[in-house]
Order: sequence, then structure tokens, then C-alpha cells
Amino acid sequence: MTGDLRPGTVPDAATARSLADAVPAEGHERTGVAVHVALHERAGPGAAMGAPAVADGAAVASRLRRWVGLLGGGDDDHAVQAASTSMAWWHVRTHLPGARPPAPPAPGGGGPLVRGDLAAPRPGALGEVLDAFVAGRQLRVVNYHSTPERLAHVVEEEVRDYAARYDVLGPAGLARLLGTGEWPGERPPLVVGLFDGFRNNATVALPALDRAGVTAWLHLPTGFLDAAPEDQPAVAVAHAVRVAPEEVAAGARLAMTWDEVAAAAERHAVGAHTATHTTAAAVADRAAVEREVVRPLARVAEVTGRPADAFAFLGGTPWDPASDAGRAVRDAGAAWWVSGLGYERLARR
Repeated sequence: MTGDLRPGTVPDAATARSLADAVPAEGHERTGVAVHVALHERAGPGAAMGAPAVADGAAVASRLRRWVGLLGGGDDDHAVQAASTSMAWWHVRTHLPGARPPAPPAPGGGGPLVRGDLAAPRPGALGEVLDAFVAGRQLRVVNYHSTPERLAHVVEEEVRDYAARYDVLGPAGLARLLGTGEWPGERPPLVVGLFDGFRNNATVALPALDRAGVTAWLHLPTGFLDAAPEDQPAVAVAHAVRVAPEEVAAGARLAMTWDEVAAAAERHAVGAHTATHTTAAAVADRAAVEREVVRPLARVAEVTGRPADAFAFLGGTPWDPASDAGRAVRDAGAAWWVSGLGYERLARR
């Protein structure tokens, strides 16, 4: 079972490191960034771990060990995210980094992507992820951010390619994969994410996905969408939402409308990505949890007519059921916690 472009090859250490360096170098305006993540659910009342499902899990786990070694990383979550992203770029991504000139810097752009939650790396992540991969609980994921009109042809090509090589899953497909341990198709499962609620996701990415018959997962920083159009450039700069400079220059609306979100929810998964595009480390008290977790989840539920399909912090922090934020997401009925290491089911539907 493989839908990967380069299934049998592993680059040398220099190439692997150049791929790892290309993640922050490209910034947020780029073609889809691929990553391998674990699919899991905590043990508890009524919660059973899925049986082996994806046939190449052991091979992907072995591959990840190699990539961690190539990058000289350890077993913490930051190192695993760097290795799994670089590995997926090499094996999954349609276009390798460097294939086209970098886009001009967007307002508020520049600098590396946020890794982890800006706190200390958490050890033990490598073993957890490898165990899930070996058991077949693993996904390929491709995440998009801004998809401006000048990249429409690239997005269209990539989406068609991923649809041909993978079975692209929405919430029902993920639940089946985790809950039954069965995957009947010959193509590996893949998830497509759209982060940050850009208007060009509604005008460029979603139409391309719909034409390809692909379900996406929208991760929305609700404060960006709530801002008046004239305020959105300032909101984007203040909260590290990297927008296309030509859209700012044109005075165009930068964020999706909630009507567009409601329409997208008829076909696609919709989740909250905090209110202000922030990290878990910044949500340190109950007031912050209310502002960045509870209200965004309620806003998504109000617009879509169902509990949020997912929640994600900036930086991809794994779920902590002992934290106020972790409990708030679970109590709100969000089905999945999305992190840089995996998709974790919180609620069964």
C-alpha cells in the first residue's frame, strides 16, 4: 500500500536537513505542507484503541526512525515534528521545496514557523508516535494556509494529485479508521487541512477541493473572521496570520465570511483554531481559556449547527486532559484534537 511519490528512497543527511530548513524558510504562503501524524484515542471508559489499520504503518515507522537519525534529533515533540514534516515532504508532497521562487514577504510575515507551544520540548514523543505507526494508526496530512489566486493552478494540480494517490478522509472516515481498525482501500488515507480562515480558501482552495471530491478540515481563528474587513490587515499583523500582500494592497477582505463557513460546513469539517491564533502557552488562566477556547468553539457550533469537528492551537500542542483548555475542548463536544503529532479523538459521533 502506497500513494507516495518516492516510496523506496531516503535522501542523504544534507538533503534531509535542507528539507527541514525549508519549512520555516517558506513561511505560511506556500503549497500544501505534508506531515505524518499518529491517529489515537486515550484509553478510558468506552474508549478502545484501534486495531492495525493502515498496512504500511511499520514501514512508515521505520522510515521515521531513519529521518530522526538523519536530522540528529531526539525523542521530544519538536524533533519528531521536524522529522515527520521533512519525511512527508520527501515522500508525499507533490512539489519539493525550492521548486519555485519564494513568495514576497507578507505583512507581519517572516521568521520561522512556530514549533510546539513555545514551551520546553516534551520528551517521549518519538516512542508514542512510533508505537501508533507500527499499530497502523497513522495518517498522511497536507496542510494549507493562504491560497491566493496566483497559486490557484498549483493548488488545483496538487489537490487532483492527492485525490488520485490517497483516500482523503473527513471525520467519518477517521472515526472508521480508528474505531474499527479497518481500511478497505488500497490507497493510504490522507487528511487535508486549511488553516487560518483565509478568504482565498473559500475562493480558491475549497472550489478546487470540491471539484476533486475531497473533504477538507477548516481550522479557524475566529477573531480574524469576526473582525471588520477594514480591520483585518491589522488583526493579521497582530496575530501572525500571514496574508497575501496583493490582497492587502487591493483592500480585499482577507478572512472568510461566516456565511462562507456555514456553506463549507455542509461538505467539510470545521474546527476552531483559537480566537487570536495563539499558542497553548499563552492560554494560562481561566479568562484566557474562555476567550481562546470556549468562545471560539461556541462560535463554530453556532454557525455550523453542530459541535466543532476539531480544535487546534497555534504550534500544534498535543492534548493535555489535565489542563483547563484540554477539559474545555472535551466538554464542548469537539470531536478531534489536532496537533503536530497526531489527530486524537475526544468525542464519538
